[in-house]
Amino acid sequence: MALLLDEDFGDRMGIFAGTLFAVIVNLQAATSDLGSTNSVTLIDFIHMIAIIYIFISAVLLVYTRFLSESEQPQSSRYLMRHIAVPILAGSFVVLNIVVISYAAIVG
Repeated sequence: MALLLDEDFGDRMGIFAGTLFAVIVNLQAATSDLGSTNSVTLIDFIHMIAIIYIFISAVLLVYTRFLSESEQPQSSRYLMRHIAVPILAGSFVVLNIVVISYAAIVG
């Protein structure tokens, strides 16, 4: 959602920091509820995917800020709304479906 905002850069980065914190806390809570294992579980893997996507989004946000500051705000807005958001959202959903389906098949 932060990628779609036209707000200040600081506000957008604050949303990313809060999201990253929430994912890490959720991972810790899930690990404590399920118990610790020596291997990567499905829940761990899904959380790692989310963390990777948060970092990718943050890098894209910094890049679009540079575009905005170089007097190309239209290309910055187009990149985020018409290219980055659909690709990131679609690939995140598809990747999670594949991972969960694989776990259901393998057991």
